[in-house]
Amino acid sequence: MKKITTTFGLKDDYQYALYVGYSNALAAVGGKPLPISSIGLDIERDIEEIDRIAKDAVFNSDAVMICGGLDVDPSRYGEAPSSYLSHLDRARDQLEIAVIQTAIQEGKKVLAICRGMQILNVALGGTLHQDLESIGIAGHAIWDREAEVVHPITIDPKSELAKIATTLSGVNSLHHQGIKDLSPSLKASAWSQEGLIEAVETEGVIGVQWHPERLFSQDSRNLALFEWLVG
Repeated sequence: MKKITTTFGLKDDYQYALYVGYSNALAAVGGKPLPISSIGLDIERDIEEIDRIAKDAVFNSDAVMICGGLDVDPSRYGEAPSSYLSHLDRARDQLEIAVIQTAIQEGKKVLAICRGMQILNVALGGTLHQDLESIGIAGHAIWDREAEVVHPITIDPKSELAKIATTLSGVNSLHHQGIKDLSPSLKASAWSQEGLIEAVETEGVIGVQWHPERLFSQDSRNLALFEWLVG
């Protein structure tokens, strides 16, 4: 069974959480999550410890999954925080950036989901829209339909994603932020109708803005990304 470093963090001011769909999806394809988080760690006081935890986790696993969660600290991409931000988890930002960079250096696969795709882009030099509705892009935070397809996407037919998700044409949508400036290390591989980037990739790395872990029980095609990760 493949061991998958799986990140999680704050759900709100009172609890940390890892949605059960991530572990269930991995188990369905022969993977075992090895959860890590920044619980009890402070970005100012414990940065060396955070980096050590990240590196040890990558070295002791077969691949990496960066999961969904709260907003990325905009200071990571050179912007002041807007009034639209939800909770920030700066220690988690540090942990996941270190995990991503170490995994890429070690040639281990990375699957980054929702916030995971956003922190992947930031870790590699990209930026984010801090709030989509404020720039006129609505209909991407539809929490009452989290396990349903709510909008179509267009996938680059020449991308790695197209080889994996051969018949995928629509996704769920649980985010209020999105990629603004794409990292020069990544290429976009899927888009929404408005042209918002819905997936990115580079060798051994795929990021998706939607949540396949909430869709696979209704549509097994959404297991394809997890099969790719543990394959």
